[in-house]
Amino acid sequence: MNLDLFSVGSLVWLPAHSKRFRWVNNLQLELFPKEASITKIPLIGVLKGYNNRGDCEVLFQDGIWDVEARDLSSYEDTPEQRRRNDRVNTNQKDG
Repeated sequence: MNLDLFSVGSLVWLPAHSKRFRWVNNLQLELFPKEASITKIPLIGVLKGYNNRGDCEVLFQDGIWDVEARDLSSYEDTPEQRRRNDRVNTNQKDG
């Protein structure tokens, strides 16, 4: 039984210092991911779906990553959330 915590297409919030993974093949369980990342800042993404490992596939600005469901929370457009976003935006370097 698979319990889906978020609906496909939902905005999700990934806090800073969270792990993200990219795997070579979703059909076979592998020991080590092709690529791994630890976020330095909080990220907002769109939930693409769930994979066979039980992780969430999330579309971020730098591509699709697998994230453990326990690390995600639903993104809410509230004044508190906006304040957190403003803090994140002021910490980013100008491109």
